[in-house]
Amino acid sequence: MYMLVGGCLAAIVAAIAATAPNNAHRAGAAVIAVGLLLAAYLGWRWSRIVTSGSGIATTPNVATKRFSWSEIDSFEYRFGPAGLVGVQRLYLVVKLRSGELFPVTQFGSAPRRGGESYVAKAVATLNEELAGQDA
Repeated sequence: MYMLVGGCLAAIVAAIAATAPNNAHRAGAAVIAVGLLLAAYLGWRWSRIVTSGSGIATTPNVATKRFSWSEIDSFEYRFGPAGLVGVQRLYLVVKLRSGELFPVTQFGSAPRRGGESYVAKAVATLNEELAGQDA
C-alpha cells in the first residue's frame, strides 16, 4: 500500500516537473518525487515481518532484527500507543522464551468493528507457523 501511494504521488510530481516552466521548478519537483519514493519504500520496509525456515526478521527502524524459532514463545497483539506519533493502535508483539517482549509497533492497525484486523490475522498465522516449527 505504501509503495502504491508513494509511487502514484511521485508520478504526479514527476509529471508536474516535466511541465514546469523553468529548471528551478523542475529540480524542486524532482527532489519531492525522490523523497516520496523513499518515504514509500521505508514505510513498506518498516511494516513487514518475513518468515523463513530459521525464524523471523523484522525491521523496526533501520537495522533488521532477527529471531530464531527456538527463541520465540508466541506472538501476541496489544492495544496502545504505536508508531512514530504514538497513535492508539493494535500492534504485534513477539514474546520470547526468556520472557522478554519485543513490540513491533510499526506493524499496527486501527481497531476494527465487526471484523478482525490484519494484525490479529498475522498473529494467528505466525502462531500457526511457530507451532509447525515446534512439531
